[in-house]
Amino acid sequence: MKVTIIGSGYVGLTTGAALGYLGHQVTLLDIDERKISLLREGKSPIHERGLEEVLQSAREKLFWKRYPCDRVYCKTIWTGHAAGQGGDRGQRAATKLGH
Repeated sequence: MKVTIIGSGYVGLTTGAALGYLGHQVTLLDIDERKISLLREGKSPIHERGLEEVLQSAREKLFWKRYPCDRVYCKTIWTGHAAGQGGDRGQRAATKLGH
């Protein structure tokens, strides 16, 4: 399955890494260029035991892009941010992608 996840913090990154490890093609979008650079090097910007090993194992299935981006090809979009904030940021993000 091709999946896009908006936000590569604790929720988005761990979910994306797990899906990539299971063999799915995952594109993670984030606004933080520094975080994207670290991830492209296989380094985790957050501390989660075992995450860097999973990122390394799933490296061929994980792709990183700056958000917002022009086009994303996927069957499913997940938002991995705005948890517990009561806002509609996830819905606005998906709307910007045309979904």
